[in-house]
Amino acid sequence: MSRPGRAKGRWPTVEFQDYLKALVAMLAVVNPLSISPVFLSITAHQGAAQRRRTALGAALAVTVILIVTALLGDWVLKAFSIGVHSFSVGGGVLLMMTAIAMLQAKEDPTRRRMDESEDSTERSVTVVPLALPLLAGPGSLTTVIIYTQQDTGVAHRLGLCGVVVVVGVVCAGVLIAATGLGRLIGRVGINVATRVMGIILAAIAVEFITLGLRGLLPGLAG
Repeated sequence: MSRPGRAKGRWPTVEFQDYLKALVAMLAVVNPLSISPVFLSITAHQGAAQRRRTALGAALAVTVILIVTALLGDWVLKAFSIGVHSFSVGGGVLLMMTAIAMLQAKEDPTRRRMDESEDSTERSVTVVPLALPLLAGPGSLTTVIIYTQQDTGVAHRLGLCGVVVVVGVVCAGVLIAATGLGRLIGRVGINVATRVMGIILAAIAVEFITLGLRGLLPGLAG
């Protein structure tokens, strides 16, 4: 039975495992481990205490950005008159591009390059480029918006906000431990972990595309 307040025929009923899937998807697309070398590079001039503050600040900024996105996801779609199924297909394609880049251990094509970020007048690396666009890039924002469409209830939004908070905590932990992780697993280890997350993200992207196509082309659901 569908939950009250959810548009009929849009998405299956949201279950607990869907929040676990949302957590995995967000961690895969945010992927703080992959930007650890970049984090170490742009904070090389900072001391240990300042680097820790930068990591915490970036994680907090990512959390705030994604929570705001979760709360305003409906407004974004309505503002541009975009249907949830169309957004699901488009978002799935975007995530698939990210997944393919991760599988090839390449830079995510949906994120700006470092030299583009350096052109910003904002000199604090906490927000730019760490939070935006390296962590909370277009793929991360798209993932959050898609998951907000699974249920229109307040409880679902609060659940997604909880997922985002966990993602923020993981980002903080990974960035704080970046120096040790870099020495422990090295660049090869980071690439292997990135490829594994890329496979998971590719599977989730296919699911997004399938759900969207079933909504746009009901005949496929038969």
